[in-house]
Amino acid sequence: MQRYRALVFERERRYESPDGTVDLYVSRVAGGARIRLTADDAVEETPRFSPDGEKIAFTRRSGADAVPEVRVVPALGGEIVARIPH
Repeated sequence: MQRYRALVFERERRYESPDGTVDLYVSRVAGGARIRLTADDAVEETPRFSPDGEKIAFTRRSGADAVPEVRVVPALGGEIVARIPH
């Protein structure tokens, strides 16, 4: 896969979900549309690119008292490929 210069960020869905749901997005630095990486009722935070830039690891909590899990998703979106209990 070609390495892209991209930025990954989290965004709270305040207007869609008043419970504080947070989703992850990625956007190429050179421009273009942002890509939504997650879209569920959980809180996904602390995204980090892998050293080769092909994957993004992040933490996910399904509720305020839930134990966070570490998950991995392809950098340009797709199926979550790993679930690692924290």
